[in-house]
Amino acid sequence: MVIARAAQEVAQPADAVWSVIGHFDNIRRWAGAVTDERIEDAPAGPVRVLTMANGAVLREQFIARDEFSYSYRVVEGGRNLDSTGTVAVVSTGPGACRIELTSDFRPPLDVDENDALQTQTKFLRGNIKAMMRALGPDLNAVSSPHS
Repeated sequence: MVIARAAQEVAQPADAVWSVIGHFDNIRRWAGAVTDERIEDAPAGPVRVLTMANGAVLREQFIARDEFSYSYRVVEGGRNLDSTGTVAVVSTGPGACRIELTSDFRPPLDVDENDALQTQTKFLRGNIKAMMRALGPDLNAVSSPHS
């Protein structure tokens, strides 16, 4: 398995940031590339069905939730195999937090592991940029995205 990570320090309280990005069932609040979203009931838990701007459809199974994190498994679509993701916000002090995105996956056999890691890390950084846009112009990052 390969683990890609991206993080962003944010000069706002964790609960304020989580109120915007922490909804498994409302990813469109920050993900501009998602043109349609719906939740389906499944025996193992909710599945979000995302239609992307390019027409691709992803199905993601909800796995777990904590106060400021949730995890999901990609069950259909996507470029990687056995892929799980986590969205988390970690409080780093009064009025400050860090957004952390993690993706654990197995690249397809015909893709170099390092190339897959770079591609997935770039994807996670793009998600953080989209989250920051959704958080608004008054929400200042205290450092640039890092992995």
